[in-house]
Amino acid sequence: MNDEENDPHVHIGIIVSKKTRTSVSRNKIKRRYRHILDELKNNLRPGSRVILVARSRIEQTGFETLKEDLVRQLSESHTYYEVS
Repeated sequence: MNDEENDPHVHIGIIVSKKTRTSVSRNKIKRRYRHILDELKNNLRPGSRVILVARSRIEQTGFETLKEDLVRQLSESHTYYEVS
């Protein structure tokens, strides 16, 4: 078997479009995503690879809305599961 297939770590990439006004805004978006993912890390399926592509309009999105949308997307992709 390939070592990549047995990797238990979750790999995450965050991409923010340069159409976002400034580097300060881009970094803020990345920090928000990292904070959300830090809260969700125990619910992510081991070995998952997640790539988040943030568009410029995300700057106006509230934190809770961003978190709810991310949980929904990860659930639909079978990457996130509720721990009971």
